[in-house]
Amino acid sequence: MFRERRALNHGFASLMGGFETNSAAGGWVMINQFYYPTWPAESINDRRQLLVRPAMPEGLLEVQVQPGTEKVQVDLPASSSER
Repeated sequence: MFRERRALNHGFASLMGGFETNSAAGGWVMINQFYYPTWPAESINDRRQLLVRPAMPEGLLEVQVQPGTEKVQVDLPASSSER
């Protein structure tokens, strides 16, 4: 399920299945979720994979977005130990 949340460049986004950005310059959006290297982010606009990285020193997930309006989906799949 995709629920939109407004997020600003270098702001926090509350992840509830996805979020939407509207930025003149694009940049990194920090999500209030710890980074894990296998979690992918995708632009819903054009199904393009987005860059993700850990924010330092917090270790939270950051997603790089393009200028303009972009809908982003981050998949946080359960690991085999969580199933």
